[in-house]
Amino acid sequence: MQLDDPFPLDLVPLRARKAILQVFEGRCPSKGEIAKVSDCLWLKSPGIGPAALKWIHSVISAPAASNETPLAAHLADIELLQRLRVLHGELQFILGALEQRVSSSQVLRPAQEIAID
Repeated sequence: MQLDDPFPLDLVPLRARKAILQVFEGRCPSKGEIAKVSDCLWLKSPGIGPAALKWIHSVISAPAASNETPLAAHLADIELLQRLRVLHGELQFILGALEQRVSSSQVLRPAQEIAID
């Protein structure tokens, strides 16, 4: 992958993805544009901490073949734990959005009961 290629947002944690989109005003930047942003500016952005910055750097420097998610058997325990935390955060975000939709639909239809387990 070259620096002119679009930055693969799906390879970074959700909060980092949102911060990147905010810095670039909603558009998907290239890997080169991401690389030009200083680490200091990234660390000042909400949602970007040292771990997310490390993810960003690894995506920028990754060769083309590493776009695919590595097999879990090849990851260290700490990397697996980090991925689990990212996925858990994304799941919590989705659950919150669903609960919000369900509660707003209950306001519109108070006679119906909707159960969420």
